[in-house]
Amino acid sequence: MGGEGAMSDMNVRMKSNRTLLKRRSYFELKKEYLNVMRSEKMTFKMVSKKELAIVRQKIKEKHRAERKREIVILSFLFVLGLLIFWGLWVLVKDSL
Repeated sequence: MGGEGAMSDMNVRMKSNRTLLKRRSYFELKKEYLNVMRSEKMTFKMVSKKELAIVRQKIKEKHRAERKREIVILSFLFVLGLLIFWGLWVLVKDSL
């Protein structure tokens, strides 16, 4: 029957227009965000310089351990890749 495409198109447009009406604009979201930020005061924990140095040292140690682990894994993968390449090269060389 004729007109079925036009009917479904009309329904799709009506649904999309409804969702556009429900959607909040950028300015409304920004206004709401600023109101919330004004009402809630952020509190920061006061830390002495000694405690801060301890935290920094722990972070540095953690990064060193992660770096060592990455180097070991990458070295292992590099050696494994070389062995695989060498093995394939030997197989190809022998077949010729």
